[in-house]
Amino acid sequence: MTVAQFQKIQELTEGITDDVELLAFTVCVAFDKTVEQVDNMSRKEFMKYVNRLTKELNPKEDNEIQFTTDASAITFGQFIECQHWMKTNWKGSLSLIAASILVNRSDHKQDVIWINSLPLSKVLHHVTKFNQSMVELVKSYSGLFEIDETDEDVEKDKQHHFIERYGWIYSATQVAAHEGIVLDKVYDLPIIQALNDMSYLKSEQKYDEYLSKN
Repeated sequence: MTVAQFQKIQELTEGITDDVELLAFTVCVAFDKTVEQVDNMSRKEFMKYVNRLTKELNPKEDNEIQFTTDASAITFGQFIECQHWMKTNWKGSLSLIAASILVNRSDHKQDVIWINSLPLSKVLHHVTKFNQSMVELVKSYSGLFEIDETDEDVEKDKQHHFIERYGWIYSATQVAAHEGIVLDKVYDLPIIQALNDMSYLKSEQKYDEYLSKN
């Protein structure tokens, strides 16, 4: 099964909770079978395809394809990219995330096309490991990602959605001013440095607000 096929399965099976139905759609896509062909399979034949799927999903190490699976080792730009791809079902964006964490990156669009053609077994376990690392990284900066908002703030945000649309650009602009560098260079900063800068700036903002009220 290729990465592209896996993502097609994610799209087709969204919302399906029945395990047998999920497997049936997976067999359809992975082995180019119609729904009718799968429905007409005997239990023994169906399980044969399921077992083949299991074998194909076993991770395969490939020294020629290297991914950065430690989220703390990526850049601020990679972090923003991956946060965008991971907003919904990260498995459905597998090739996009994989292209963002390639050690030897080139053009993102071309990398995605190439990754889509790869066997899933060479990609999925790396991105899964990265996803787990990303969750832990964000959790370790929970104070930074908590939303501090009043009822008035919520109402304003509903009107212009500024944070949703431009939040990372705004944060990058703040970090650039803090570091004294141009905006383009911010995205090359190590993610830990960028997150520490953002944490400092958030604390400074809270302190300024405290002083203004006293």
